[in-house]
Amino acid sequence: MVTMLPSGDFDKMEPFMQHTQFNAVIDMETGPDGKIYLLEYGHGWYSKNPDAGLSVIEYNAGNRPPEITSVKVSKPAGLLPFSGTATVEAKDPENDPITYTWDFGNGITKVSTKREVDFNYATAGDYNISVEAKDDKGASVKSKPVAVYAGNEFPDVAVTINGENKSFYLPGKPVSYNVSVNQNKTPVDTSALYVSVDYIENANRDIGRAGVGASFTAGKILTQTLDCKSCHKENEKSIGPSFQQVSEKYSKDKNANDYLSEKVTKGGSGVWGDVAMSAHPNIVQTDLRQIVHYILALANKDAVKKSLPASGTIVAPLDSKKNAALVISATYSNKHGDNVKALSSRNAAMLRSSCVFFTGKENKKGVNVINQNNLHYLEPSATEPSWFVIDSTDLTGVAIADITAKWDSVSNAAYAFEIRLDAADGKLLGHDEIKPGIDNKNPAVIAHCKIAAVTDRSYHRLFFITAVPKAKSVKRIIIESVQFKAK
Repeated sequence: MVTMLPSGDFDKMEPFMQHTQFNAVIDMETGPDGKIYLLEYGHGWYSKNPDAGLSVIEYNAGNRPPEITSVKVSKPAGLLPFSGTATVEAKDPENDPITYTWDFGNGITKVSTKREVDFNYATAGDYNISVEAKDDKGASVKSKPVAVYAGNEFPDVAVTINGENKSFYLPGKPVSYNVSVNQNKTPVDTSALYVSVDYIENANRDIGRAGVGASFTAGKILTQTLDCKSCHKENEKSIGPSFQQVSEKYSKDKNANDYLSEKVTKGGSGVWGDVAMSAHPNIVQTDLRQIVHYILALANKDAVKKSLPASGTIVAPLDSKKNAALVISATYSNKHGDNVKALSSRNAAMLRSSCVFFTGKENKKGVNVINQNNLHYLEPSATEPSWFVIDSTDLTGVAIADITAKWDSVSNAAYAFEIRLDAADGKLLGHDEIKPGIDNKNPAVIAHCKIAAVTDRSYHRLFFITAVPKAKSVKRIIIESVQFKAK
């Protein structure tokens, strides 16, 4: 069996150096445990090489240890007394019976042949639950620890958005929202609730990025209840620098969010002196986001956005970016007594943009998909009727559909569009045409289709049908997007 070890274990070995004319240098030695260790230095001598590696060759007489695929807990935190269930998923390659030795991180262990075990904590604190799986021949493997916290619980944050239209928001039209917090019937401190609205172009990817929905107040509460307070103060130097000093140092660094997040997680020293900062590998990502946002905001408090109320109405600006989703985020950090860590939760709800860009997987007939610059365009046929479909669309409040396209060169033909409801021969909702010609200053051309009112608040399939151009010589046109607008 060959096992790759992390590069941090290199210094545990003392191999002799083998001189070689090759770029890759490999040393092989037998350790005191009888295993053979192979150390590959990589392309450079005495340097941190990304192609370096440490492998272990271990003699296996035929029996292999069990494999642990996951360890899960019924809940990651709870009020005292905190009780829950931990479950391990494991299997033995030879189907040998497995015995589990659980370590609850508080000095208590439990041996069991069952995959599920109960745990209980009576004292507030962070605990790591791990398990060792051993077969009846003595081969064993240990799991990675799972962090739990006793003494507090994560609040339940819910966000709902109620727009006039269920499919998307319409710029200039009101959208109502409501945020609710439930924390085991404990009264909600509204000052610890932060609500924000963001317009995010890549919402599916970026909805959880640092800064989106991050709360200055939540971050401050967390630094006062976590172990941050033992080394840092807001405006005074302590064992470590003040948060204000850190904020000023990194205020103009565009990578500050990522750098400070990694610093909190991994720890380190040398930037502010020789005193090492403790690592926090198990910190909840929601908490980390709030803490870093709070620290960076100290150098520019004027830029901190005030929280929206827990419920209200917003109106998206008319100049909203075409593909920006409307995202309502809410963060709440609770404080449950002295010497108990505050826990925060975040949730968000989204309404997509009323401008629809294509995926290339649309239901279509006689339409080609063109890929350019990571975008998908649709090319209708110039010789036969063609159509494409936009699915699951609520047309409540919609009065216009703009079909944006561009010519690849000057054309002498007009392209006529029809929009029909639920079928290629369904009810005609609107029509327009894109006339021939091209404007070099603005190559985009638009078919401006007025839409007949559809008020049933149901989701519909919209068929966009292109007629055959009448001109003999036709140039290619490609469709970029469809944008729905209110009156």
